[in-house]
Amino acid sequence: MYYMKLLHFFSCCTNSTVIEDPPSKTDDERLFEKELLRFYSFSTVNDNNSNIDDFYYCRDEYNNILKDINNVHESLWKTRILSYTIRNRQVFMHYDPYKMGFTYYSSESLPYYLLNIIAMKYVRVFHCYDFFMDNKKIYFDDPNVDDISESEEKNENRIPNDLYTIHYIEIDKKNVPITKGPFAKFKKNNDTDATIQENESQKAPVVLRYKNKFIHGGSLYNFDLLKKEKKNGGFRSPIIDTMNGFSYKDFKALNTTKL
Repeated sequence: MYYMKLLHFFSCCTNSTVIEDPPSKTDDERLFEKELLRFYSFSTVNDNNSNIDDFYYCRDEYNNILKDINNVHESLWKTRILSYTIRNRQVFMHYDPYKMGFTYYSSESLPYYLLNIIAMKYVRVFHCYDFFMDNKKIYFDDPNVDDISESEEKNENRIPNDLYTIHYIEIDKKNVPITKGPFAKFKKNNDTDATIQENESQKAPVVLRYKNKFIHGGSLYNFDLLKKEKKNGGFRSPIIDTMNGFSYKDFKALNTTKL
């Protein structure tokens, strides 16, 4: 009897459901979630594009302004610099309006998803929300809402923003959002074919994925603001500075004249 009870005890222990703790999140995942929450909150701010001038939304005007090598906009955005530490590495990032991408400086090139984390903060700090052109829905859906419809779940991308559409969709036909394959022509009197056609028309169009552009400007040494101005060392004198090309022969002639 004792052995039966003992056997029953161990059988209960072995058959019990073991609840495992979910795997701990990586530092990158935690950082992404933090920036994503702030990025989503910033999307509802009224002046989230206050630093983007109107000409960016007119392709012809944009081309006319940016083709001028003396335009002030490129130099202006080079002064809007974000300093960010990720994976114990220092990163400097600014926006390049000519290339319509983010230029960054770090000891080595970084993967795209990490650069997107930095870009999410960049557009928040400098109020240029539309410069973030990645259209993956995870960046724009409320992180606190888990209720996703079936159609939304199948389509992981959203319609690209106005700035991307203006500058890229019309000139790159491959980037036009398309439906999944051409529709066949159906007979009007065939109920089965009509049902198929109706079902096809109700399918959500497949939106292509668009990504941000990142340019690795090099290491931190290549970053302009970190470059020290070269100065001539040693003793400086206005008299010596004016003696360019003054040879030893000239010196001897000068002393001979004085004698």
